[in-house]
Amino acid sequence: MLEKIRRFFKDRGLFVSGLSGRTQAEDVLGTEAPGDAGEGGLSAFQIGREASAPAFYLNINGTEDVERYLQLFVLDMEDLHKAIAAYAEQNADLDEESRGKVSRLNVRILRAKDLMGNRRGKKILENCRAKLTVEEQRQEMAREIGKLLSEWVMQKVLDPIYEEPSPVYAFVLQKINTFLAHWGVMTLPMQEGERMDYDLPCDVLEGSEEGAEGQHETIRKIYHYPYVWKEDREDLLPVWNGSVSLWR
Repeated sequence: MLEKIRRFFKDRGLFVSGLSGRTQAEDVLGTEAPGDAGEGGLSAFQIGREASAPAFYLNINGTEDVERYLQLFVLDMEDLHKAIAAYAEQNADLDEESRGKVSRLNVRILRAKDLMGNRRGKKILENCRAKLTVEEQRQEMAREIGKLLSEWVMQKVLDPIYEEPSPVYAFVLQKINTFLAHWGVMTLPMQEGERMDYDLPCDVLEGSEEGAEGQHETIRKIYHYPYVWKEDREDLLPVWNGSVSLWR
């Protein structure tokens, strides 16, 4: 089955990292690590447009593609889980507390993989088969894969790393960034101190503080970046809304 999937994508000129023997970092980001997850290292979370592949669903041209991409997603999630598990188990520099933190995050990745490999993936395939056009199938895949990434990878794994940045998570963050980039997810650029762009898919937290003259409506703190699917269009589909507070 894996060989058939590999040949399918090769015939279409597509490269699939999970079936190639190369690491995902080599496929998408080369040898560059996406920064350090130490305190203040927001840049470590960024996935730039140049680092991200086009959104995977743009390659879908029928139900056969939907089924294969669902299988590939599960395989890549499994690779991600195994890589983080090996890091937690084999890294002698991790103390027991740090190893436990990494392992608890990794359980959530495993849960997401299991959901997609079972009832959730079957439901998505069923829904896509009922669609009348390829574009509707693409929209369904973008929505459902994005929803799973948001609920399980971003809210349950990335958000805790944003809240408690530590070098302990640098490897985990690098692997997750590379996984997301490979599937066509990128972050939108924003900086603390710049004027807020209300057109961005971003939530502004209540209770933003009063700023000095010139600070009004500028970003006081970024809690996490907006994550979107990479396409050549202005109205990019959000995967996970950003979160900021402003100077009022």
